Amino acid sequence: MGKSTVKGSYTVEAALILPIILFIIIGLLYLGFYLHDKVKIQSIIDDTATRGRELIQFETGLETGLIDYSSHQNRSFLYPYFTDFKEKENKINTYLKKQLNTGLFITKIDSVAVSASSNMIHILEGGHMDIPFREVKQLFTNGGLSFTNENKIEIHHSVEFIRIFEVFSGAAEKVEFIDEILQSLQRLIGLYK
Repeated sequence: MGKSTVKGSYTVEAALILPIILFIIIGLLYLGFYLHDKVKIQSIIDDTATRGRELIQFETGLETGLIDYSSHQNRSFLYPYFTDFKEKENKINTYLKKQLNTGLFITKIDSVAVSASSNMIHILEGGHMDIPFREVKQLFTNGGLSFTNENKIEIHHSVEFIRIFEVFSGAAEKVEFIDEILQSLQRLIGLYK
């Protein structure tokens, strides 16, 4: 075998192996993009749910986290039960969309839904991975990659409960039979301690 035959075989081998190696490298690169976007989206949703809980409980700003004391102090003691939370849902939704539009590599957000009540915030987000290479897209799934992320966070109003209890127990002290009921409740609570 001559020198020219050996050089030609290296070229043929490289021509066969190089596309496979490039495909693996591009696939790994997009896998990194996928993992980055998936973790970032879930992190944003979790952070937004926590900030939304603080907004509903304490009238905090979503961006700053600072409490608006005047709004918080002016709420009625039945605030969690007789308030329409549409305005707060819109604030949370706007904040979430703003956060989701920054720093994602290959993800396109299709839908964002926020529902808020006095005791829960529910966030549902849907999107898809926009992978331009058909072969790499098939590596993940056959038709691309659609996904949904969800977070439900409960809101506990322990301070509000104590405040309502104080109001009603203060009123109950003025009525005899309610005072007897409160004493019975205190004895029952003492039994469980």
